[in-house]
Amino acid sequence: MKDSKDILLFFSQFYITNDYGGVAKYTYELLKQLKSKYIGTVITANVNSKSNFDQHEGIKIFYYNSFNIVPQRLYFPTLKGFIQVYRFLRELREKYKNKKIYVVINNRFYPQHLIFLFMAKLLLKPSNTILISHGDKYWLDASFFIKILSILNEYTASLLLVHNINKVVTVGKFVGEYLKKHLFVKQYSVVYNSTNLTPIVKKYTNKPKVLKLLYLGRLYAHKGIKQTLEAFTYLNSKYSIQLTVAGKGDQEKLVLKYVKQYPKSIKFLGYVPHDKAIKLMDSHDIFVLYSKIEGLPTTIIEALFRNMVIATSNAGATAEII
Repeated sequence: MKDSKDILLFFSQFYITNDYGGVAKYTYELLKQLKSKYIGTVITANVNSKSNFDQHEGIKIFYYNSFNIVPQRLYFPTLKGFIQVYRFLRELREKYKNKKIYVVINNRFYPQHLIFLFMAKLLLKPSNTILISHGDKYWLDASFFIKILSILNEYTASLLLVHNINKVVTVGKFVGEYLKKHLFVKQYSVVYNSTNLTPIVKKYTNKPKVLKLLYLGRLYAHKGIKQTLEAFTYLNSKYSIQLTVAGKGDQEKLVLKYVKQYPKSIKFLGYVPHDKAIKLMDSHDIFVLYSKIEGLPTTIIEALFRNMVIATSNAGATAEII
């Protein structure tokens, strides 16, 4: 039987198979919802020396050769990587010549996405092109040199990208208003992060003897891990609390310093897979995330579904859902 589905092609630097962050999870959840109507394909950076082709839960994945410019943030295609993407797109059009192809650029932050958009327009003649934008001033916590490069990228590659796309989608109103003000986008739609978790209700028959706090996410300065640990130090002197930290990143030494100082009250788990992360939510009371920069953290949505109390900043679209 011939497959009548059209093609949904995502350009996303990170996907659930090569990253565990919010953008990767957003893409994964969206494709999972849409794969009954479309043949989903993801073109993503090869950050773990994988083979070029893969499949994950019915989604086809193509990895292009890349090199790391900014640790954990920017993987730029090598010359071979650009050639690989060009050939893949040409083969895709040949294979699905009678189908409609919809192209989605997942995030404006990456300069290669502008080049990929023009390649896709040339080779695929897509029925529609869509940009999903996940944040505003993503360079705020970067070094001076990276800030300058990021701002230049924002007002050159990103500006060209948003004005050569048919439809702009954002993860929150705050992103859309930023794009209108700074990149002169006229219209946008909002699609918040999704989750397939089942909501639960926690019932406390008595007041907990010890309040359990959970930090779950990347260990980077812009995620507010330092502020979380400092707040814990203050609260620990007044209340009976425990803090569990799960994640990885360049602030691990700082976390371990606090673990050494409070061995009975702070537990560091490192990176934990998604199923274990949900179990951690179910065994803790308060979810803590004091980010300075955000889109919309999927972990906060998941924590809400698991009936946790949320202690967070108003960065990104968080205030739009709480």
